[in-house]
Amino acid sequence: METKLLALARRVVPGTSAVERVERLSGGANNETWSFDAATPGGPVPLILRRKAGGGSVAEDGPLASLAPEHEAALLRAVAPAGVPVPAVRAVLVHGSAACFTAG
Repeated sequence: METKLLALARRVVPGTSAVERVERLSGGANNETWSFDAATPGGPVPLILRRKAGGGSVAEDGPLASLAPEHEAALLRAVAPAGVPVPAVRAVLVHGSAACFTAG
C-alpha cells in the first residue's frame, strides 16, 4: 500500500520524497479512508485517500450507499465556491476507484 501511496503523493504533490504516518481511519462500510503525509522539502502535506472498500468498483447497495469517488469529488468541487467547508480535491484516480483530498 505504501508504494502505491508514494506514487500517488508524487503525482499530486511535487517534490514528495516519501509518505509518512500512513493510517487507515475507522468507519465506513462501503469506503476505505486513509490518512497520510507527503514528505516534501517544505514540510509534510497531509492527504486523505478515499476508495471503495478493497479498492474495488462501486457496490450496488442503493442509490446513495455507494457514491462513486469521481461523483463525490465533483460534488465537493461544486459546493466549495458556495462557501461550504470541504477538502480540496487533489486527484480522482481510475474511474470508480479512488479520490485523493487535501486533509488540512
